[in-house]
Parts: sequence; C-alpha cells; structure tokens
Amino acid sequence: MKRHRYALAMMAGAYPLIVCILYLLPAELANAPHWLKALFIVPVMVLGMVYAVNPLVLRLCGPWLGLRKE
Repeated sequence: MKRHRYALAMMAGAYPLIVCILYLLPAELANAPHWLKALFIVPVMVLGMVYAVNPLVLRLCGPWLGLRKE
C-alpha cells in the first residue's frame, strides 16, 4: 500500500466527517471548554473513522492505493 496516498484518502474522508460532527454539535457545547468538546467529538470521530470512513476509502480507493484483490 502506498502510505502517502492512503493518508491523503483518509484525510479526504475525515474532513467531511469532522465537519458533520461539528455542525451537529449540540448548542449546549458551543460555549463549553475545549476539553469538554473533545470529550464528545473524539469517540464519535473514532467510531466514524473505523466503521465508515476506513472501509469506504479502502473499497473506493483500493486500486489507487495499490491493494490487490484476494
């Protein structure tokens, strides 16, 4: 796998995910301290990356990343 391409593809997938999370952030957290926002955002972001973005990137960009079909 070409790591620089994988990093680029993951960034392309992570960006819309984090934008959606920030858009859907509850209004109560808008004025909360950064550590509290991170406490809410990190689990959502990690689960989204593991179960949505990573599989989608591997399926859509597999040939571009140099992955072989088995």
